[in-house]
Amino acid sequence: MKVYLLFLLVLVGASAYGQAGSVILPGNTLKVTAEKDTLWVLKNSQLLKSITIAKQYELANERIALYDKKIELLQSQTKEKDDLTNILKKDRDFYKAKWDSAEKDLTKAMDYSKSQTRKAKFYKGLSFVGIPVAFILGIIIF
Repeated sequence: MKVYLLFLLVLVGASAYGQAGSVILPGNTLKVTAEKDTLWVLKNSQLLKSITIAKQYELANERIALYDKKIELLQSQTKEKDDLTNILKKDRDFYKAKWDSAEKDLTKAMDYSKSQTRKAKFYKGLSFVGIPVAFILGIIIF
């Protein structure tokens, strides 16, 4: 099985020693001690795939950051709308109480008006009957 190594990538374990990677072209050699460094041997396709995955990971992190910002924005908008809703509910309750009070006052006024109308009709009827009776009694008595 013939494996072509296009690149050998030497990465420093967790970048603890401050070294970047080293590219070793085919035919070249590099001696690495296992105490400090980690040796990664990758084919070109594996390297490209890992770079692609790294870019996708970076893009995904950017999207996550954008989504987090959108979530914060939507949460703040929701809080503002909830506050506005609470204010409007208080206003609604205030005006509903005023409306109910006005309806009670109107009902009382209408009941009073009905009783006044009955009294007025009674006195009107009494005057239609009383004036002629008083006139006749006045003529009889004098």
